[in-house]
Amino acid sequence: MSVHDQLDDLLEESPQGDFLDIFTTFSPGDDNSEYNEDCWAASLDFTGRSWRSYAANGVEIGSPTVSNGTAVSPRHVIVARHSKWHVVYGDWPAPWKLTFIAADGTRHQRTILGWSGQVAGSDIQLLYLAPPDLPSEIANYKILPANYGNYLSYMGPGLTLNVGPDYEVRIRPPAIATCQHRLAHVAEVYGVDEWIADQWRIAIATFIGSASSEPWRMSGHRNAYSTYEYGAFPATGDSGHPVFMLLGGEIVLLGCWTSLYCPFVSGYIDAINAAMLALEQTYGGSDGYQLQTIALGQPLHADRLQGHAAGSRQSQIHAAGCGQSQIHAAASLCGEVHAAASLQNQVHAAGSVRSQVA
Repeated sequence: MSVHDQLDDLLEESPQGDFLDIFTTFSPGDDNSEYNEDCWAASLDFTGRSWRSYAANGVEIGSPTVSNGTAVSPRHVIVARHSKWHVVYGDWPAPWKLTFIAADGTRHQRTILGWSGQVAGSDIQLLYLAPPDLPSEIANYKILPANYGNYLSYMGPGLTLNVGPDYEVRIRPPAIATCQHRLAHVAEVYGVDEWIADQWRIAIATFIGSASSEPWRMSGHRNAYSTYEYGAFPATGDSGHPVFMLLGGEIVLLGCWTSLYCPFVSGYIDAINAAMLALEQTYGGSDGYQLQTIALGQPLHADRLQGHAAGSRQSQIHAAGCGQSQIHAAASLCGEVHAAASLQNQVHAAGSVRSQVA
């Protein structure tokens, strides 16, 4: 099942397909938060992203951009560096605390021991949490492997939006994102590119109500996902919120908002892993946590393009299926031949025994 099909099914099966609120009750100061069962994304695990920050003295930090972290291990959280984690905010004494909310509404708060600084010149920064480790009820997300292009070949180079009549639309993979209003949005990936040397970014676009038009169509199954958008997104204050892709029923981290582009975490695997180990060594950790990548199965052999190309790809898939059937049939025939040969050997052996008896 493709990433499009998985999201289509999720939207169609949701009780209220255009309900974006992730929580019905949001109470980060206690254990009384409640996830919204009617949200279209209710089956997705958002427990590994932080929703609220507090200063060391227990005062809530009002800035929305210093709440948005995404756990990639039980001790490490990815944030957008420009969200100013590296600045002491006046009367907000460090160390700050992050709040994660388990599926049952239980609050899990952790103090930030330190941060990595800028990772490999990108807008990525890592935070290191004080023990104990985040419990198993709080997700830490996997990422795409560095060779994702072999498996998601339609996540090609960044493309320029053109809404003219001659625009040929490329099917782009859908993404899932959150914002400061605690809403779940559908977006699309325009592409991944190396915008300057060794700096990888992923271009993301979201639908804005009725502005959605034919060229924005992502999937052959739905005309558009525009009903799953709320105003202009991302906006000031959304920085650092995660962008995910749904693969095999699991949400996989692509990046965190900085603008219409996000740093593409899979382009920085070595640098992030090195920063994770450096933080552990600095602050006394010994678990050796590293990024986890998701297994994507067999590589694709063709780009998935809309229109005739998509049809061609489907034909290749059907042909491959036929080929597999022929292979299975041939294997079955071979088995019968081997069985027949075995039977012949038994007959010859029986004949030889009869000759000896005679």
